[in-house]
Formats: sequence, C-alpha cells, structure tokens
Amino acid sequence: MLFFNLKYKTMKKVYGLVLTLFLFTQNIYSQAFYTTFESYDFKELLKNGLIFLDKGTTQDSIISKILVEKWNACPLKIVKNKKDEKIDDSEFILMYSNEIIVSRQRHLKGMSISPYFIVGNTAENGFGAPKNISLNIEFMNSCINQIIKYKISGRGAGMNSDLQKAVNDKYNKNKILLIVGRNRSFTPTNDKFKKLGIKVQQISEDEFNTIKPSDYKNYYIMYIDNKHYLTYSIYDFEKKEIVVSKRYKAAKIMIGMKLIKKWSKKE
Repeated sequence: MLFFNLKYKTMKKVYGLVLTLFLFTQNIYSQAFYTTFESYDFKELLKNGLIFLDKGTTQDSIISKILVEKWNACPLKIVKNKKDEKIDDSEFILMYSNEIIVSRQRHLKGMSISPYFIVGNTAENGFGAPKNISLNIEFMNSCINQIIKYKISGRGAGMNSDLQKAVNDKYNKNKILLIVGRNRSFTPTNDKFKKLGIKVQQISEDEFNTIKPSDYKNYYIMYIDNKHYLTYSIYDFEKKEIVVSKRYKAAKIMIGMKLIKKWSKKE
C-alpha cells in the first residue's frame, strides 16, 4: 500500500527519529501507507496539489495522459516546460521509474532521496507487473482516496490495521483473484485459496498483459511489498479500493491466510 510520511518541523526532530528508529524502519518506506490523514504533508498535498514534470519523452507523455484520465485525489498540474514555470521547493512532485514517488521539490535535487522525505510511493513491482504504469497510478490515487474516505490516521502496521477495520466491502465470489509474476513466490498454493471458495489465477506478467482493461472489473489483484517487513493488499479493480490489507510486524517470506479467510466469509 501507499506510504505517507509525516513532515517534521525541524531537522533535529528528523535526525532524532532516524537514530531512534533506524533498525526498525529501514527500507519499509515502500509500503502503501505509513503516516496518513492527520499528517501535515498529507494535508498540504490535498490542499496544494501534485505536479508532474513532462520532459517530452514517450513515457512522460503516457504518464501525463494517464494522470489526466485517472487522477482525482488532489489537484493536478502537468508542467511541460520547467524553464517557463517556477516551481517552489515546497511543491509536491510525482516521479516514476519502476515505482511512483511523491515528494517535495526540495528533496528531489540530490542524487538520492531519503525515505523520510518521501510523502507517498508504491512498491517497485508491487503488482508483479512493473510495466503497467496505469495500474500503479490508479492504485496510488485510490489509496489516497481511501485515506480520505475512512479518515485513516494510523501509523505503520497500525495504519494497515485501521484500514482493514474500516473497509466493509463484502467478498464477491464471482471475481477472480489474480496473483501475478514474482508475487506467486509469496503466496500459498491455489488449493488453499480454493478451499475458502476463492477463485484464483496465478499468472505471468505476460499473461496479465493480455487481459483487457475493460475486463478488470471481473478481478481482484494481489499487491505485495517485501522490501523489509512483508506487506500485502488485495485490490478491487471495479471499486478501486483495497479490500484486504496486512503488514506483518516480523519478517515473513509468505503471506498467511487468516485475514483472507475472514474476508472470504463476508458474502
């Protein structure tokens, strides 16, 4: 899920947090949510909006088109000529490589960016289909909308727990759960899902790319981040919402079925 990080008022507080929580928080920033609804940066993002710098490349043109079509979580501005547009250091910029990163302009000027200054990002290859730019953008937009809708203000693993308590969507047994690409190595066998009455397809990235976007409404899809502590979500294409969310507090190499079992009984 999305990671939203609280902006601290002084660098002293930031360094204190780094020193205190380094071993616990190192590399967990790629999970979908972290610090959310009540954070200063999150409120500023909703108020002031998001900027995407379109440098004229083929990929940037694709991203601009997708953002215009799908982004509704906060105000959006596409900047095609940075020289003619003054961008304040405090403004929020969206960057895309194999993952989406949202951060303030001032934090994007160096060779690398500290995770403590990232406002939001998706996990690299979280859906097992890294080339699907549209899905990653839709997911981040949807996650922000869910934070707003449910007023999610938890932190870390607590955020995932708060979101799961807030989500009341019932399991639709007619839909198929897709587990794509590398995510297959983090999930139990199909038989364990089928015992719960869940239709599941574990497929390759190429097979996923053959599914028409118009048919997405017939599917759920698994999102997994294993950067540090394993985090997973089940995303409903049709409702554009996460319906299951779990972040483990200890290292794991495979997701458990307890929460999924509970969800599958909500018919």
